[in-house]
Amino acid sequence: MIIYKTEEMEENNHLNTMAIDLGLDNLATLTFKDNSESYIINGKTLKSKNAYFNREIARLSSVRMKQVGSDKFKNTKQIKRLRLKRRNYIKDYLHKASKIIIDLAIKHKVSTIVIGDIKIVLINESYTSGCSAIDLEELNKSNLEGMAI
Repeated sequence: MIIYKTEEMEENNHLNTMAIDLGLDNLATLTFKDNSESYIINGKTLKSKNAYFNREIARLSSVRMKQVGSDKFKNTKQIKRLRLKRRNYIKDYLHKASKIIIDLAIKHKVSTIVIGDIKIVLINESYTSGCSAIDLEELNKSNLEGMAI
């Protein structure tokens, strides 16, 4: 989950549309309806770093399999650390990329973000913590009754 604290802006000023094309070498390519500017978020560094971690994990796994003489073995501490480091690196990189995208959306007064054919709709989040999306409950104050606050 990604949460950003931003200033609330007047809805009428946001009329632009942002299109995002996701990929691997170019993690995200951003274009806007109302201007000719476009942005590319590089994905090659993420792809390269992930490949490095995968190679190291495969190498260490191969060494460990030769040591125990079997294909089945418990992960070593070093392999667990590499997996954790890879996961944290990818998570950090994607969070930074999403922050850039959100900042550009605010800068260009975007009201709609199109990813493929998905429309992102902003809603007021009041009372959402007391509602169940699975049960399709409406967002209202009465759903908070009975909850410990």
